Amino acid sequence: GSLVTAQRTNPALWILDFIPFAFLFLGKYVNTQLTDSVSSLFHKHTADMQRKTEALESQAMHDATHDPLTGLPNRLLLRDRLEQALLGMRRKNRLLALLVLDLDRFKEINDTLGHHSGDRLLKQIAVRLREVVYPTDTLARLGGDEFAILLPSLDNENEIQDAVRKIQRSFSTSFVIDKMSLDVQASIGISLSPKHGHDVDTLLQRADVAMYVAKEKKRHFYIYDPCIDKHSSWRLSLLAQLRQAITSGDMQLHYQPKVAADTGQVHGVEALVRWNHQKFGMISPDEFIHLAEQSGLIIELTRWVMRTAVDQIMSWHAQGQNLGVAVNLSPSTLLDPEFPDFMAGQLASWKLPPGTLTLEITESTLVKDPDLALKVLNNLACRGISISIDDFGTGYSSLAYLKKMSASELKIDKAFVTEMLTSESDGAIVQATIDLAHNLGLKVVAEGVENVETARALAQLRCDSLQGYHFCHPLPADEVNAWLVSHNVHSILERQRLKSVR
Repeated sequence: GSLVTAQRTNPALWILDFIPFAFLFLGKYVNTQLTDSVSSLFHKHTADMQRKTEALESQAMHDATHDPLTGLPNRLLLRDRLEQALLGMRRKNRLLALLVLDLDRFKEINDTLGHHSGDRLLKQIAVRLREVVYPTDTLARLGGDEFAILLPSLDNENEIQDAVRKIQRSFSTSFVIDKMSLDVQASIGISLSPKHGHDVDTLLQRADVAMYVAKEKKRHFYIYDPCIDKHSSWRLSLLAQLRQAITSGDMQLHYQPKVAADTGQVHGVEALVRWNHQKFGMISPDEFIHLAEQSGLIIELTRWVMRTAVDQIMSWHAQGQNLGVAVNLSPSTLLDPEFPDFMAGQLASWKLPPGTLTLEITESTLVKDPDLALKVLNNLACRGISISIDDFGTGYSSLAYLKKMSASELKIDKAFVTEMLTSESDGAIVQATIDLAHNLGLKVVAEGVENVETARALAQLRCDSLQGYHFCHPLPADEVNAWLVSHNVHSILERQRLKSVR
């Protein structure tokens, strides 16, 4: 009874009795709130993760189908849209055109100004091309400096001419990179469907063929023509095999002697590259040098020529034949920023006597980037390499550059030498070139000497060296040795003949 009385009369006990129920209720409430909060946070986090995943998937899909530099569709997306356009074209009986654009001389710009400037130029070009295509067209970057435009629905071929004119106008204004104005043009190859093909690969291949024809013919654009396909397929086949040929031993050097005009003595040779193709036989440089230029393989090819020529020099010197060797240098090789370092490293190991190696360059090399060309050439000349200006008189270089250059020799182009006896103007050009060179302290080589009368006339004009079929065709290295022996047998008589006219 006392416990019941105490419970009724003491409020503190009431509170103590209530506390377990209060904690039970509070715990249940807090647990409910925590569960709701955790559930809300989980659903929110899950939604965020899903959004991020979707965004990443979307970005990955975009990256897989677009060029990262320009933001344009890439080759993969172009192929997909081209395939869809071909299906739609067949249903509507319309025409489709595929244009492939390749920038002219972009590699020289890239090599001279650097890849960063080259990338900025590509972005500017992409912006301009976007302005000349319709929303229904597809502008894509295929890679490097190559773009493509898909015109999916045309009424007739005349619309292609309009598209080409708009593209050409977009290149009419100079591009500005670091306050430097650059004039850039593009060669355009065009294939049509159904006229030139019904599938993606055929249209791409034939547009590419037409683009290379446009480059070779120096035309702004060229529409694919089946009559060029045999030649172009052969060219594409050669291009695919060129890199392997450089490393597999299919390339060879032939050498054409250079004879002193006053004594008839052979003092050097010019190295000329040949491709001994396993299927097509001997292929001349005219057939593959421009392919090497366009593909960028000219650098690798030139370095192979350098190493092979110098090995031959050292072999001849070991045999007692103190011959110098001249090597032709392409403009793009000279503008390669790594070329001087390559030559410096090679010269350190070769240890050649000064003047033994001569680099022949054309006047066009100076026109493309005179300051860089002069800097590189003078650097090489300081290392004991002789510089020869090849095909003099056929280019447009300033005589001011000739005065600044550390050149030691001019070569008169064979176009003037061949006709000098029958053309008064060609004879005057030859004489003026010899006098100019001598006044500048340069030696003169006349190439294209095909008969004894021309040789005598050049000797009388005090030309220093002669080169041509009258003396010898280009020969493999092993045949040069035999020719030298044979030439020496007749050289005394030849010297007598040449001296008699001086």
